Amino acid sequence: MRVEFLCKNYNASDKLKDVIRRKIDKLDKFFENETTVKVVLKETKDVETMEVTVNLTGCFIRGEVTGDNMYDNIDLVLPKLEKQIIKHHNKIKSKKGNVKDLDVYAVE
Repeated sequence: MRVEFLCKNYNASDKLKDVIRRKIDKLDKFFENETTVKVVLKETKDVETMEVTVNLTGCFIRGEVTGDNMYDNIDLVLPKLEKQIIKHHNKIKSKKGNVKDLDVYAVE
């Protein structure tokens, strides 16, 4: 999985990038081929925003979280993305029927 970072009005440390990369790599179990993930880190008026966009073939899955701390934001955005990925996978599976089964359940 390839992770790209874009920072707007925010200086991301190497430690933060490593934590984000390590946590996003856990989503790799959902994908069979190489996937690109774009992470946008922004800060406006003491509020930090994280946008994560997963580029799949034919669609994009996106999650956005605003909070006081980027380390907390990554923990909040991952369940959102996981839920959307599972929903998308089930949608494709019902249409085609030949997609590999996922043995995970959506986080609610």
